[in-house]
Amino acid sequence: MTASYPGGIRTWTTKLGWRNIVWASHVNDLQTEVDATQRTLGLNPHISRNNPGGLTRNYGTVEQRMTSHARGEDLLYYRGQVKNFVPAPGEWVDVPITVGDAVLSDPFLLSTPAGVRLNSTGMWMIEARTEWQASGYSVVNQARRMLRVLVNGADVGMSHLLYEDARNSFALHNAVTWPEIWPLGTVIRVQVRADIEPSPTTTPPADPLPGKVWCRRRAPWKLLRCWNGAEWEPFTGTQDTTISSPTAPSSGTGKLWIDTSGDEPVVKVYTSGSWREFTGWSEITTVHDGAAAPTPTQAGQVWVDTMATANLVQAYLEGAWKPLCGRDVEDGGGNPAPVPTPTPNYGLKVNVSLRLHQMRSLDAVPPTGTVRAPRDVLTP
Repeated sequence: MTASYPGGIRTWTTKLGWRNIVWASHVNDLQTEVDATQRTLGLNPHISRNNPGGLTRNYGTVEQRMTSHARGEDLLYYRGQVKNFVPAPGEWVDVPITVGDAVLSDPFLLSTPAGVRLNSTGMWMIEARTEWQASGYSVVNQARRMLRVLVNGADVGMSHLLYEDARNSFALHNAVTWPEIWPLGTVIRVQVRADIEPSPTTTPPADPLPGKVWCRRRAPWKLLRCWNGAEWEPFTGTQDTTISSPTAPSSGTGKLWIDTSGDEPVVKVYTSGSWREFTGWSEITTVHDGAAAPTPTQAGQVWVDTMATANLVQAYLEGAWKPLCGRDVEDGGGNPAPVPTPTPNYGLKVNVSLRLHQMRSLDAVPPTGTVRAPRDVLTP
């Protein structure tokens, strides 16, 4: 007789000793149902031999296997983090997020020296994040912080760009999040980059006028100097020492004073024994004082930004408002203090984290070598 299971549950009659005859068909029917049950469950149903990634796992019981499946415990994931990574400036740098102590959790053995290698075709979610450490040099030079995720070594548009300034330097981070169907063997890599604005010039301007200011680059610092009619003097007018008042402050070569005694504020610099109007990189002497940048803008125009914690003097250069980056370089003997020895990486440190998990395993494998690029480019 054909077994009822798994299409149905057979109804049995209870046999009584010394009353009912047990015929051969009774035993044969039992054997048929047991055989059907075993064939349906298969051998070792508590062991999975083809989990995502081709892994084998012994659950102990069929119940535990079904529970683990319902909870998604077998979906693949990877967690990695690199702390205090120092990239070389001005170029894309691979983050070693899959080697050594960077591997936080990798139970499915996805990490390789080349990156995270997906060992199953499916719908994946990737999350990459950076947290940068700002320095005085990077803030002054308005560093550009970048993060991107490469798929099989190619830039597919999963990237993020951040411009640094005094207002966001306390919370610098990039973030990239993207779900996508990727095939078995896809390799994921993370890269970071930090670009720094170059100095306006390394050569003194020709035929300067008294009071004109020149920003000389001595990497990784910038020295602001003032022409006194005979030589370039160290410029001490930084945002912390700039004074805004209707009366002149105490004298000091290179100091800045925002003279508010007239109808319009005038920025002056102390040079050659007197206070002179500050002309910046051009002959424009008009000064704008306020929380919003003035318009229209002209090269060399000066703006006293009152939104900053301390009034921040900025000049319009190369198409953008940039802080005047002078710093006090005079010691007690009146000689320039030594410039700190520069480091090749400008002290730029970053923490990088990568989270990657499979939301669904798929049986159908896309053609080899095809990866769908994201539809939206995340770079602003």
